[in-house]
Amino acid sequence: MPGVMSVCLAVGMSFGSRFETRDTNGMAHFLEHMAFKGGTDWPNSLAITSAVEGSGGKMNAFTGNDAMLYYVHVPSKNTPVAFSVLADMLIRPRFRTNDIEHERGVVFEELRRALDDFDDLADVAATALYFGDHPLGWEIVGPKENIQRFERQDFLRFFAQHYVAEHVFLAVAGNINPREAERLAKQFSEMPKHGGTTPFPLPAPTLPPRSQVRIVRKSESEQAHFRIVMRGPENDHPLRDACSFATSVLSGGQSCRFSQTLRDKLGLVYDIGADSLSERDYGQVVIAGGAGAEKLSRALRAIRQELKQIGNHGVSQKEFARVREMREGNIALGAERSLGLACYFATEMAHGREPLSPEKRIAENQKISRGDVKRAAQEFLDPTTITLAVVGNVQESEAELLEIISK
Repeated sequence: MPGVMSVCLAVGMSFGSRFETRDTNGMAHFLEHMAFKGGTDWPNSLAITSAVEGSGGKMNAFTGNDAMLYYVHVPSKNTPVAFSVLADMLIRPRFRTNDIEHERGVVFEELRRALDDFDDLADVAATALYFGDHPLGWEIVGPKENIQRFERQDFLRFFAQHYVAEHVFLAVAGNINPREAERLAKQFSEMPKHGGTTPFPLPAPTLPPRSQVRIVRKSESEQAHFRIVMRGPENDHPLRDACSFATSVLSGGQSCRFSQTLRDKLGLVYDIGADSLSERDYGQVVIAGGAGAEKLSRALRAIRQELKQIGNHGVSQKEFARVREMREGNIALGAERSLGLACYFATEMAHGREPLSPEKRIAENQKISRGDVKRAAQEFLDPTTITLAVVGNVQESEAELLEIISK
C-alpha cells in the first residue's frame, strides 16, 4: 500500500476460549493479558508500550471463542518495532509470578466492569442460553474462582499447547516492501511446533429446537438490552455471503430496514444491529439492541415482522442495488486502512476462511442474487426458532416474551 504512511502487523491464532475446559475456562483471555507483561527482549509492560508508543504506534489484542488476534500498528518508518515486539511477546513471555498476581487484579476489574455493562450482560446471557453448558456458552473471561486459582504452571501448560506455529497466521498491510516483510517475519520462525496432538475443541452443540427466553432483571437500568440469536451458516455453506447480505438489508446502515422502521418510523430504539457470524462447524445470526422497558414488546414484535417480511418477500431490485453498493463501498473504504486490512486477513485465516483481496470481495458480493438473499433469509432469519436474552428493568415475564416472539 504505497499510498499510506503506516504498517500494521496482525497475528491471528486459530484457538480461543472454545478450546478450554471447565478447569481452564478464562485461561486464553488471562494469558492474552500476560503476553503484554514482557518477554526476553522487551522485559516488562513499560518496555513494550514505550517501544510501540515511542514509535508513534498502537497495539491491542482480542480473545474470542474460536480465535485470537494481536496487532501492532506503526508509522512505516518504524515497522521493525512491530515485528520485534510481537515476536518477543508471543514466543518468549516470562509469566513471572508477581506479574500474574498484579494482572489477576486487572482481570477481576475487567470482570466487574462487564457486570456493570448491561449490553455485555445481554450478550453473555444469550450466548449461555443458546449454547448451554458448552465452552461456546461459557464466559470468555472465565469464572472468578478460575481467575483466582490460575498459577504460573497453568499458564506454561496452556501456552505450550496453543501458542504453536500450527495455530499462528501473520498478515502485514501498509507501506512495506514484501521482501522486507518476509525478512522481518522470519523472527516468528522461532515459534515452536506442537510436539504432540494439537488439542481440538468439542464439536458445536446441538442447537435449541424451539424458541427460548431468559430475563436478567436490573431495576437500575434505563433500557431493556436484548440479544436475539438464530442459527447461521457455517464457513462452507453456499449461502454464507447471502446471509451476510440479508443482515445488511436489515441493519447495514441508517437507510436499512431496522433503522427506518424501529427507529425513524416507530421511535422504539436508538441503536439496533444485525450480523451474521460463521465458523467451521456452526454459525449465528445475532440481533442486538435496546429499548425502553415500556417499548420492549413493541420492538420485539416489529423485529419479528421484519424477519418474516424479508423471508416471505425478499428484497426489491431497488433495495438490493442500494445495499450492494453500500457493502461494496464499505469494502472499498476499508481497503484504504492498513490496520483494517491486516486484521481482516489475519482473522479470516485464523477462523479457517480464505481471505480475499478487496477486489475479490467486491466480485463475490456481485455474484449474490436477490434469490440467494431470499433463500438465506428463509433458512437463517427464521423467527420461529429464536433465542432471546433481555437485561434490564423488564416488565414482562419470560413466558410473555416467549409468546411475543413466537407469534
